[in-house]
Amino acid sequence: MYMKKISTFKIVGNSFSFIKNNFATYFSISVLPIFITTLFNLLNENIKIPYIIILIAYLILSYVYIRLAINIHNFVILEKMPESYFENMWNKTIKWFWIYAIIIGTPWTLFSIFLPLFILIPMFTILIKFLIIAFIVLFLFWFVTVRFSLIFPSVAVGDNVSFFAFGKTTKGARLTIIFQFIIILLTVLIISIPHTGIYNTIYYGDAFFIFFNTIAVQFALVLMITCLSFTYKQWKEIQSKNYLPCEELLEILKPAYVPCKNFDGICKDKIIGWNPSTGNVPRGYCGAFGDIKDVKLVLVVAEPSNPKDDEKYTSSNDNDYVFQVSKYVFDCYNDNRSPMHKNVRYIINKCFPDITSFEEQLKKVWITETVLCSANQSTGKIDGECAKACVSTYLEKQLELLSHAYVILLGGKSHQRVGYFFETKNNVSYANAVGLPGANTKESKESWERAIKDFHEFS
Repeated sequence: MYMKKISTFKIVGNSFSFIKNNFATYFSISVLPIFITTLFNLLNENIKIPYIIILIAYLILSYVYIRLAINIHNFVILEKMPESYFENMWNKTIKWFWIYAIIIGTPWTLFSIFLPLFILIPMFTILIKFLIIAFIVLFLFWFVTVRFSLIFPSVAVGDNVSFFAFGKTTKGARLTIIFQFIIILLTVLIISIPHTGIYNTIYYGDAFFIFFNTIAVQFALVLMITCLSFTYKQWKEIQSKNYLPCEELLEILKPAYVPCKNFDGICKDKIIGWNPSTGNVPRGYCGAFGDIKDVKLVLVVAEPSNPKDDEKYTSSNDNDYVFQVSKYVFDCYNDNRSPMHKNVRYIINKCFPDITSFEEQLKKVWITETVLCSANQSTGKIDGECAKACVSTYLEKQLELLSHAYVILLGGKSHQRVGYFFETKNNVSYANAVGLPGANTKESKESWERAIKDFHEFS
């Protein structure tokens, strides 16, 4: 799939402009963090503070800065006005933001603890020590900070994220995060040079020095968070373009997320209803990542099984729902998560043996369902009128668009529900189901092989 590059200078420029144009909002959410940080640093500089008070102060500061980051991400990404620090003081978003901050910050904390001890080790020369330290810093920055930075805006806006899988998804955004960090660091250093020089030549007191440093750090932090928000927006746009089906199929599917008219009509109480938070939305399709004319094979299965525990959808528009569904289904097939997914991959590999990349194969393949919603019980029966409504509303239109492609109807339900559409056509094969228990039989595999052969003869 094509990966559009994210422009670092555009991100930083947009962030500067956004902060300038919304200065009053940024000022209002920065007053409390600046005040608490300045006060703590002043007290810590002039009196001996007990360790327990220092620990409490750090916990308060971390909470305040987490709220600051969540407010900025929501303001930039969702255009949602910031909340007061004293309202909705604990929720799932704050909890997970804090957890991920601890996970990502722990390697850096351990590094800072052991660094003084490492420096005192006599067995290495200064040069070797410098090279080892530089390697560790670069390693942590790339494999921890850069790979997982975008998890923070994702959590802030309510995305369903898995930490261990998340790092793989940030490809295309990592280098720009590094360059953004360098630009912001250099900017703050340049701003600080005159201030440091004045402090060293014309002494104007620790309070002002600490206050100015706090302002400089706050500016850098706010700018970095804003840059991350804009990076997240571009990253999500790139992701959605990569996993969305072609525009023609997208237009057919979008009405399903209004949501679909049949939920309150013919399908009411006959299928699992609309509930994105539990994964119950029209789904099950994937592919057609290129142009409509590039699709050579359509695989039609019955209906999606009940949502898995990790299957949740959050969105404010139909495009994003289609992207999330398509991406989730793609991941299931790509990871061979069940025998059904493995069997579909087997058919696709046999149909396109010269294309080894699954992503590239899906430019030529469209996987879809006769019914886009789950039965009330997994593998249970779906009401016939419900199935007819879904086929006529969505599947027939897809098949008309893809009349140039070869279609394999997988399983008795698919044949029963849409076989009539092909009574006068020759671009179809009927094969056994790819899901268990039927897929375990020798007859099933033989039926797939016949369909594969028919596809090659048609092509």
